[in-house]
Amino acid sequence: MKTDELIDKLSHSLRPQSHRPLWHDYIRWVVISILAIAMGVSLMGLRDDLGHAVLDGWFQYESLFFLSFGLVCAWIAIMAGRPDQRFGPLSKSFLILGIFGWGAFLVRAFKGEPFDFAAAAPGWSCFMAVILFSMIPTIFLFRKLRQMAPTSLAQTGLWATSSVGILSALGVNLICSNSDGEHLLIWHFAPVLMISLVGFALGRFMLKW
Repeated sequence: MKTDELIDKLSHSLRPQSHRPLWHDYIRWVVISILAIAMGVSLMGLRDDLGHAVLDGWFQYESLFFLSFGLVCAWIAIMAGRPDQRFGPLSKSFLILGIFGWGAFLVRAFKGEPFDFAAAAPGWSCFMAVILFSMIPTIFLFRKLRQMAPTSLAQTGLWATSSVGILSALGVNLICSNSDGEHLLIWHFAPVLMISLVGFALGRFMLKW
């Protein structure tokens, strides 16, 4: 077969590829994440004092912070999934600002008291809940990001797992009534940090296309 005929035959089978807007995948991820976390919360049971907690202003502020921080991190990850995107100073500044914001809530939880590890000891259920709540949303988001062929693999993985971990921490707040600073630092914040670092490490391998 001649070269021109081969080219014509191959190109004849090509069809224009339809690309869905990024927000389609984003909305799907949000719905899947909410359903997965809600299912985990329903299985583990709501905290006994939730009715009283939702009336507390700081609980409302913290919940709104987790929700907005997690959703924005996921959007940044999906935006970065495009091959032509890079993480600029604005996105990095947002991550730093979010960490300081969470730190402010932790500082308030300590109430000026010294660190007491004994108060943080019984919290493995919270630690495991953050991990389990994160699994389904992480798998879905990594799968979508890999199809989008990102170039900043490690940072994309970091943003993706950070978003999932933060929303999972919000879910854990609905089942855990322990508001001591030690408990929140070790059993709520630490697993999210661990998930984020794992995403950073695995992103360069699992998001490779």
